[in-house]
Amino acid sequence: MDPAIWAQSLESVPDVLVLVSADGVVVARNMAAGQFFETGDHLAAATSHTAAEVTEVVTRCARSSIPIPLPMQLAPVDDDRQWSVTGARVSGWTGEHSWLVLVRGVLNAPFVDPFPDLDVGVDQLSQEVSRRHEAEDALRTSEERFRLAFDFAMTPMVLGSLANGEVGRILRVNTAMCELLGRRSDELVGTLVSDHTHPEDRKITSDALADLSARQINTWQGEKRYLRADGEVIDAVVRKSRAQHQANGPAYIVTQIDDVTASRAAERRLVQLALHDDLTGLANRTLLLDRLSGALDRRQRTGRGLSLLFLDLDDFKNVNDSLGHPVGDALLSTVAARLTDSVRASDTVARLGGDEFAVLCDGIDDADDISCFADRILAAVSAPVQLDDRRIVPSASIGVVTVQAVGEVRPDEVLRDADLAMYQAKRGGKNRFASFDVDLRTSSMDRMDIETGLRSALAADELHVAYQPVVDLRDGQRITGAEALLRWSHPTRGELLPGDFLVVAEETGMIEDIGAWILKQAASDAVSWHLATGAQQDRLTPPPTIAVNVAVSQIGGVALRRAIDSALEDSLIEPSHIQLEITEHQFMAASAATINELVALRELGLLLSLDDFGTGYSSLGYLKHFPFDIVKLDRSFVAGVTTDAGDRAIITAILGLASALGLQTVAEGVEEAEQAEVLTELGCQFGQGWHFGRPEPLAALVERTAPQDAPASASAPAPGSAEHDRTQCSDAGSVGGLQLDAGGAGRP
Repeated sequence: MDPAIWAQSLESVPDVLVLVSADGVVVARNMAAGQFFETGDHLAAATSHTAAEVTEVVTRCARSSIPIPLPMQLAPVDDDRQWSVTGARVSGWTGEHSWLVLVRGVLNAPFVDPFPDLDVGVDQLSQEVSRRHEAEDALRTSEERFRLAFDFAMTPMVLGSLANGEVGRILRVNTAMCELLGRRSDELVGTLVSDHTHPEDRKITSDALADLSARQINTWQGEKRYLRADGEVIDAVVRKSRAQHQANGPAYIVTQIDDVTASRAAERRLVQLALHDDLTGLANRTLLLDRLSGALDRRQRTGRGLSLLFLDLDDFKNVNDSLGHPVGDALLSTVAARLTDSVRASDTVARLGGDEFAVLCDGIDDADDISCFADRILAAVSAPVQLDDRRIVPSASIGVVTVQAVGEVRPDEVLRDADLAMYQAKRGGKNRFASFDVDLRTSSMDRMDIETGLRSALAADELHVAYQPVVDLRDGQRITGAEALLRWSHPTRGELLPGDFLVVAEETGMIEDIGAWILKQAASDAVSWHLATGAQQDRLTPPPTIAVNVAVSQIGGVALRRAIDSALEDSLIEPSHIQLEITEHQFMAASAATINELVALRELGLLLSLDDFGTGYSSLGYLKHFPFDIVKLDRSFVAGVTTDAGDRAIITAILGLASALGLQTVAEGVEEAEQAEVLTELGCQFGQGWHFGRPEPLAALVERTAPQDAPASASAPAPGSAEHDRTQCSDAGSVGGLQLDAGGAGRP
């Protein structure tokens, strides 16, 4: 078949068709080919153009923005068919896209028809071109979908290069990425990913890109920080994937970014709250113990010891109570700042709660060094503070524990020992530091045993009252009353005096229940004593009174008043038979409200006694302003009344003033007959001490005071009787602050 006739038969094919001989000469073309080129007949003379010239024309005339690739081979030339069809996507002057198809083959006469059956050949060529059309359209549609999905995705995305020398170069970013970094697209494209990465995280990025470029991994996920244009730091979870269309084609990196800045900030806030004090920002107990544990581990490795200082503000409660909690919080914040300024950067300052702080000094275990350090902290804390128009001078007590380089120890043990040392500093006078020693731990264990046993002592009926008689020095030393002294029959330690456990009772609050019990017991015993000595009342002798010690700090409280009312109601005893004793030392710090309550108790009918008078350094004129009935001379003066002129002069002055004010006087600690004689001569009315009788059970006291003809059984109501039931104490009510005078505490 003639090539021209064959080409004319393909006029129905809409694409540009050029028939080229084996030696590269154009022998024919269809109408679409003529319309594609500039003049429409540029290739009219088929034999005047080579295939190279056709390709040059196609390249020059192409309208596509993408350079025309080398022609794709659609079918190979083989020995049997000796023809090939190649093509490329081009644009003509009209702007429309079409395919340029070059059919090449051996065209020597006779002509070898590349399609023996013309109809079939044309159909095959048309189908092949159509398939190429569809594939190109599908590719273009896919690319457009990718572009839309990429550009308008809500997740920030980056398309980057993995080409040699260009790894990490940004090729494309979407709108979300621009918004995340606060930059335009043209500000990002062409830059490196590391240019927008936090300096501390750039190695994370470079390592990930290196692994992806070397094909060691195809995907990577991790966390890093980006920098916005305004300098704000963005926390992000980053996912990177390697993308490559063909094995030998260019490789790209697709990055997706999740902004987790808000969630990471919330997590950091939770960690801050979990490990730091909200008021001061200091480390809390949990973080302190963690760092203390680390310091103890390092101690074992490095051989360097450490020290822990436990600090408690002195009398901080007074600040809260008088000036309010906002001022108290301001003071705590001020102290926290002062502590931070006083320590090394490597030290840890913590607030343990309330007004308690701690300082961990890693690497300091020298006694002299830590003493200087503690003194420096005391000086810093005690500087005056101006708060709420008030000048406050704070102070602190510090406990110090030094842990040497050897030996096993737990963090909680170190903190416990520092706490014990701090309380030792408190007992030493406050505004000072004390170092821990093992004796403190022994004392602490004893205290814990006392506290544990005391909590069950009332229920176990282990507490009882002993009574020390008070005698009338003017009437043959007749017993007129007694002082109730608390005793504890401990199951393992034996008989304990109040000095062994009352401090623990006060510190733990158990003193209120104990106080309520002893008031009821004393009132009940007073009734029993009155019934047993009823015959004496016929001689117009006043019935005996029982004295109970109370603390000034509890006077005015609801608990004490409730306990007194309950004791009087249950026992039906006259209030004048109960005497409340208050030490002079405590009373000197009494408030106006306390004094008013004392007046109310006196008006109720109770007797009030000022105990240990002379030890509080108050003036003698002090007595006339307060509602006391009795003054008890301290045993320190009584001991020297027969040998020391000064003590005798003091007693004489007190007795004279008391007489002028109408107050009764009792001398405590009388241990010798000569002392009793001198006190009687000086005008003292009553005496108490070993010379007259040691503390003893009520039954023994009743036996000493009962009429000679009264049977012993009359010393107390019989069990089950109305009198017995009426005088039993109950658990209702509470009273706090029972104090034991020196006589009760020092003698069994």
